[in-house]
Amino acid sequence: MKAITIKQPCATLIAEGYKEYEFRTWKTKYREDILIHAGNGIDKKAITESKRFDRVYQ
Repeated sequence: MKAITIKQPCATLIAEGYKEYEFRTWKTKYREDILIHAGNGIDKKAITESKRFDRVYQ
């Protein structure tokens, strides 16, 4: 099984089913289950976007 490292909060959003797609610059033919590894960094831009998402859907 393969794994991918993703910064927070995106890793949590993917694991909980709120974020369905994660785009990368490279192509892959792998279409099976994948492990999500929450990296040590935090994506501050994604936190701002997730807060906006929370306001819209609450």
